[in-house]
Amino acid sequence: MTTPAPADHSDVLIIGGGIAGVTAAYFLARLGGSVRLLEKSTVSSHQSSRNWGFVRRQGCDPLELPLAQKSSLAWRALKVGIGDPLTLARAGLVNLAANETMLGQYRQWVAATGADGVAGTQILGPDEIRKLLPGVTGPWTGAMYTPEDGHAEPGKGTRRQDR
Repeated sequence: MTTPAPADHSDVLIIGGGIAGVTAAYFLARLGGSVRLLEKSTVSSHQSSRNWGFVRRQGCDPLELPLAQKSSLAWRALKVGIGDPLTLARAGLVNLAANETMLGQYRQWVAATGADGVAGTQILGPDEIRKLLPGVTGPWTGAMYTPEDGHAEPGKGTRRQDR
């Protein structure tokens, strides 16, 4: 257990109470450091400008995929450590391909990263898209789908919360 630092001292100062700032503050505090988190509004009330609240592996640079995988696993630990205020919707992410060129890029990413084994990413055909997304319209050639990716939105209800 850590004791609160005096108001004029912290080992670490984190600016921004979005998904990245809160996660960093949580894990640093668990390591025993005194952490101060500064946020202009309510903590976790806005989407991070860089990631829009996504907790994803899909589409990551191949060099980032191991870190993204660890991040996804860390969110499961956060759910246990923090409890109900943390809402992580693992509702899956879908990137639709309008043509064969785009679908080919998705296939290349899956092959280059081995993501089908790491993140469960699948390449879908038009019939599979309509089954997964019954309301989708348009002549989609295919899609890249990662069922275990999602987004964090504390305080909002979700279809399928982290298990």
